[in-house]
Amino acid sequence: MKRVTRLAAASALAVFGIGSALAFNPGPPPYVYFDLNGDGYVSQQEFEEVRAQRRAERAQLGYPMRNLNRPSPFQMMDQDGDGYISATEMDSYRAQMRANRWGNSPNVPGPCPRGWRNQ
Repeated sequence: MKRVTRLAAASALAVFGIGSALAFNPGPPPYVYFDLNGDGYVSQQEFEEVRAQRRAERAQLGYPMRNLNRPSPFQMMDQDGDGYISATEMDSYRAQMRANRWGNSPNVPGPCPRGWRNQ
């Protein structure tokens, strides 16, 4: 009987572990996902095309469609104002957004939620 109980417990843990792995949010798409023509830079047209495609895919999958009226972050990513986003610019923007989460922004007072570390 002990063996059956242990086997059942191990099976349950395996199933829940697989479910957790499948539910993991992979985060934002990599830079190359946006660089449609492969020239090493992302134009505003490429960026908006990928953004629209991702929104359509997410809507079809039933994801909640929040912030649809939010302006495109392209201008904020294009730090040198040349009309293209480099991989460095995108990485810098994403790092800044991560740093501004959970009260780390100078515009948002308060500490990180319990279990999270201020960096």
